[in-house]
Amino acid sequence: MGVTYGYDMKGGDTFVTSMQRASNIFLGIATPEVFALCIAFPFVKALPAWFPGMGWKSKAAECRRLVSDGLNTPYAWVKRRVEQGDATPSMVADAIIRHRLDDDSNNPELVQAIKESAGTLYAASVETTHATLLVFVYLMMNHPEVQCRAQAEIDRVVAHQRLPDFEDRASLPYVDAVLRETMRCHPVGPMGVPHATTEDDVYEGCYIPQGECRRRLRAMSHDEEKYPNPEVFMPERFLREDGTLNEDKVPYMFGFGRRICPGRHVGDASLWSAMVCILTLFRIEKTEGSDNVKWSTGLARHPLPFPCRFIPRDEEMDCQKLASLIYASRIAL
Repeated sequence: MGVTYGYDMKGGDTFVTSMQRASNIFLGIATPEVFALCIAFPFVKALPAWFPGMGWKSKAAECRRLVSDGLNTPYAWVKRRVEQGDATPSMVADAIIRHRLDDDSNNPELVQAIKESAGTLYAASVETTHATLLVFVYLMMNHPEVQCRAQAEIDRVVAHQRLPDFEDRASLPYVDAVLRETMRCHPVGPMGVPHATTEDDVYEGCYIPQGECRRRLRAMSHDEEKYPNPEVFMPERFLREDGTLNEDKVPYMFGFGRRICPGRHVGDASLWSAMVCILTLFRIEKTEGSDNVKWSTGLARHPLPFPCRFIPRDEEMDCQKLASLIYASRIAL
């Protein structure tokens, strides 16, 4: 919200809850089964919501309303701040000022593009970051040897004196390898975001019919020729023999071409920051019930809430010391 709108979030914030509710509904109903049904039998899109099996349509209507609110309300708030002269620098504020959008009616298409880009940046970054961090905790819990190696690397760089910051990233290749392998091993959007072609097309001998273009990110991330033993969580696959990172940044996880995720840089930085700080401060261990993890279904796939233990690595860590470290880290980041 800060990067996109220059907005300082607060608990129970309507800006946030509206978009989060829309995202939860969309991810819940945008399942492969629903897509397959609509593609195979297009007439179902004309059936009323009360028709048996069409309950998802009422949720889709609510999602559409929430998305409209989520796009228009934050934009209007930023525009008022710009007019008052006290807008915080952000993507939307900069766009309004740069394009001199004093009157939205002068360029409605550009205004709509700014609203949709901002909404996509926020929603995609938040949802994928949250889901990927759940996967990360799940993997660290089940792979203590990876966790220990990453923590040993961090300890060599910061020596227990502070939390790592972005200037340390180049010195922490194994942590970056853990991030890449987390995204590869369990992609949170295994089917990618649905897109549609405006006309029939042929790409490298592959026929793509009008109105359809799907990509299977999980199939790409589990290609045995590129990633031997793809089901095994192995961050070393992203390291060269000398311990430096290779060129594979799993870029396909953020989409392709003109439709690539606009929040990819924010998402990557947020994930790295969260992962390295968690590894610096805590040891993640299994507890009772940790072996019975269930996974979500739908467009996004991640572990549902599961029990585990976060144990401070510093025996003298207390709330005050933790707060001071986090505060100092926020200033540095």
